[in-house]
Amino acid sequence: MKGFPPDIRVEKEIHSLSKDYELHILCNATKGQSIHDEFDGVKITRIPASLRRSFSQLEIILKQDSSIWFNAISDFVSKSQIHVLHVHDLPLVGVALKVAQKHGIKLVADLHENYPAMLKESTRIPLYRIRNLGNLALKLFFSEKKWRNFEEKFLPLSDAVICVVEEAKVRLAEIQVKNELIYVVPNYNLITEGFSKSSSISTNNKGIFTLLYAGGVDDTRDLNTLIESLKHLKVGTDNLKVVVVGADSKSKIQLESLAKSCGVDHLLEVYTWVSREKVETIMNSTDVGLVPHRKSEHTDTTIPHKIFQYMFRGLPLIVSNCAPLERIVTKYDCGLVYTSGESLSLSKCIETLYEKPSLRAEYGEKGKIACTENFNWSEAEKKLLELYDNITT
Repeated sequence: MKGFPPDIRVEKEIHSLSKDYELHILCNATKGQSIHDEFDGVKITRIPASLRRSFSQLEIILKQDSSIWFNAISDFVSKSQIHVLHVHDLPLVGVALKVAQKHGIKLVADLHENYPAMLKESTRIPLYRIRNLGNLALKLFFSEKKWRNFEEKFLPLSDAVICVVEEAKVRLAEIQVKNELIYVVPNYNLITEGFSKSSSISTNNKGIFTLLYAGGVDDTRDLNTLIESLKHLKVGTDNLKVVVVGADSKSKIQLESLAKSCGVDHLLEVYTWVSREKVETIMNSTDVGLVPHRKSEHTDTTIPHKIFQYMFRGLPLIVSNCAPLERIVTKYDCGLVYTSGESLSLSKCIETLYEKPSLRAEYGEKGKIACTENFNWSEAEKKLLELYDNITT
């Protein structure tokens, strides 16, 4: 329901599908975006901001349905002569299925997350940190059972279901989605032609051992355990730094306050939102990539894009023992795994990589090779193209 662009995953799907199919996009308009637009030759239709549109999110949360979106999608299908409706994430699957049935077309449900589990985690956010009406409604009216029943009712009726990791495929099969209708299309990096493996290596020439976390900042990312781990360090406190990129202003204050109370504020540097280009610059002077997510049903059935960005840059990894993270890091021997929520376990991983630069280089090289040979979009898109071959023949 958000605007487009930007959306890295959608951009990559456009890159792959536009070679053989005519694509059209329907999305919300955000500030400064026109109602009719193009992106890489793909026509975009946007729903303008209005009070009715704002309440459509509330309508979906409360009713798991939306007359606003049903009418918008149905009109879009008619005008653009859509043959396959490809909807992103669970909330609009029910509405999209009704439209698909009305027009006699196919439906692809593209699931970025284990949505019920993600909502369950998000409702842990304190009221004072809630920023909008939709999140407030989730906090007040969220029903885990209702959303799980919704999944079980509508996903098996889709013509195809996309997920981002193998662990999610297993979960979908458990709710009666047929195995042959589930396609794992991971959110790997799009590696362009002419790419040199050596060109992706990050090099820190400043003499400061730098660990980077880039991404959203909330309780599920468990940055508190990361900060608390720093007080256990027995080495590196004079030339070590943890950089966090992606906090909002309130989260920044909270993280810095925790660091100060732990006596490690001199080791922490927090950025609020920065451009992709700035993140790339920071990665180029980083020694270790961090994914400290708290282990839960949600994080055990999804995978953050950042792990592949780190690997693409040749960064050794330190990750929590969420199932997909542990599987990848262990299989490809590209970093260390600690026990989620245990700050002492994490501090030992930091110390190991601080003291062993040769091990950092070995892990980074193995991760970079795995990323370029296995975890790249040219591999992921094969399943996406297979799906469309199957659904359009």
